[in-house]
Amino acid sequence: MIKENAKKLLPCLNDPKHLDALKVYAKERIESQTLNLIRETDHCKIHSLQGSIQELQRFMTIREEAIQSAKEK
Repeated sequence: MIKENAKKLLPCLNDPKHLDALKVYAKERIESQTLNLIRETDHCKIHSLQGSIQELQRFMTIREEAIQSAKEK
């Protein structure tokens, strides 16, 4: 994550209400994408859904990632 973007995100990510809402949204999207993945038969779409799920999972650790990026030189 770019340091400047991380610093801009931190006020929202340090507020438990905002962070919890973001995590709930991400979990709902992961569940939805997982159901789509289970039903999908096209290999290209399967790879795309897997990538989507992986990116959504990063929201579970976005605060830690932003803190680390903001501290870097």
